[in-house]
Amino acid sequence: MGYSQAAFERAEATLKKATQRAAAAIKKPRFPLQAQRFCTPAAAQDALAALAKRWQYHAMASSHLTEHQRYAGKGRPTPRTPLKAITWQIQVHVPADDTTIEQAKHAQACSIRGTTIAPGALCDTEVITAYKGQAHVAGGCRFLKDPLFLASSLFVKKPNRMAGLLMVMTLALLGYSVTQRRLRAQVATHQETVPNPINQPTTSPTLRWVFQLLEGIHRVRLTLQGQVHDLIEGLNDLQIKILRLFGNEVCRLYHISTS
Repeated sequence: MGYSQAAFERAEATLKKATQRAAAAIKKPRFPLQAQRFCTPAAAQDALAALAKRWQYHAMASSHLTEHQRYAGKGRPTPRTPLKAITWQIQVHVPADDTTIEQAKHAQACSIRGTTIAPGALCDTEVITAYKGQAHVAGGCRFLKDPLFLASSLFVKKPNRMAGLLMVMTLALLGYSVTQRRLRAQVATHQETVPNPINQPTTSPTLRWVFQLLEGIHRVRLTLQGQVHDLIEGLNDLQIKILRLFGNEVCRLYHISTS
């Protein structure tokens, strides 16, 4: 089981809103209850108990029964006027249950994670960080479902070919992840941004989107007087900025300055 201060703060904010909504929900049916007249005190208490079963973050602090006597006839009763019936009206004070709310905060701040690691090997924060890191791996495999990847064309039957394909895909994902990580590190170091698909600046571009931004670059090879010359065509300012973030070696390959 893992616990973090950030999760506790999120739970605290969530429960604060939930308590406010619950207070509003309690207030609405409580008014008809307090206005109702009951034949016996037990009936009033039963109605209150049935209503209290729905209270999650509130508890009854106190209740008060008021007796109402009904006399036969009309007008002001006299000492000789016979008593016709007695009804009871209940008043209740329902504040927030601080103990229940505090327990709920700690319960929501905790999360259960299964692992083979020894209990004392990692602290709660390290376990949660490692667990969240799995999302990066899942995100790297997301493109396999993209129709543009044509995963169906990689169908193989033999186990050795499956193992070989798995190795190639693992190495490809590793290279993809390392390249994306280094690119984002360079973006942060140089305090740069890259436009995202909706043309908004971002400091954490995906490598796939960066590859799309680099489309349209052409390498032209010319042979003049027996000498081979390579020219790079189609570069724009954004592409040059991105290529410079990849480092000096990439700048050399694309024939651009490093600054």
